[in-house]
Amino acid sequence: MMIKWLMTTIFARKSLYRAQSDANFTTRTVRNFLNDGRTNWQKLTCLLTSQVIKALRPFIDSRRRLALIIDDSLFARPYAKKTELLARVYDHDKGVYVRGYRALTLGWSDANTFLPVNFALM
Repeated sequence: MMIKWLMTTIFARKSLYRAQSDANFTTRTVRNFLNDGRTNWQKLTCLLTSQVIKALRPFIDSRRRLALIIDDSLFARPYAKKTELLARVYDHDKGVYVRGYRALTLGWSDANTFLPVNFALM
């Protein structure tokens, strides 16, 4: 229920502070859930993606090629100094070291849709 409420709130372009309250839980409960280190977000993403792919399969043309895509993206944060997990990362495009994060994403695609399957922040 919390994830459904959170997704509805995000797509309604509301913050947790301005969101419509729910009778079953408070926004503090949602914040505690999001900050809980025991939540396995990678497993949730994999399970959610598999269900979405199963729902999309009947609508995908059989002539389309299905693929797994590995994306290694750099998120540069040149002005950040005291950000958690910030590191010097080599930018292969520019050939220099920059401050930032490297995100590795595994995604599924049918050449029209991209769904993230798994991720790692490095």
